[in-house]
Amino acid sequence: MADGVTDLDGRTGVALMYGDSPARRQIIIDRDSGELLAVQDALIPADGKASDPDNGEVSDSYMVRRLGWTDEAPQG
Repeated sequence: MADGVTDLDGRTGVALMYGDSPARRQIIIDRDSGELLAVQDALIPADGKASDPDNGEVSDSYMVRRLGWTDEAPQG
């Protein structure tokens, strides 16, 4: 786990991380609300530390911008 991880939208949260170096999946959660911000894969250099996950390059990202319930059908 690492605090202060930023998603591609610039939002900061706590990251739960798993995977082998150099690729790690980061599940980023807002510390205050507990809401999911993003799930991203980051390439962490061999000399990178789990406590400093922002030194890697994000290769894939799924960002959550709005989460909630609705009675409306999806458009599209």
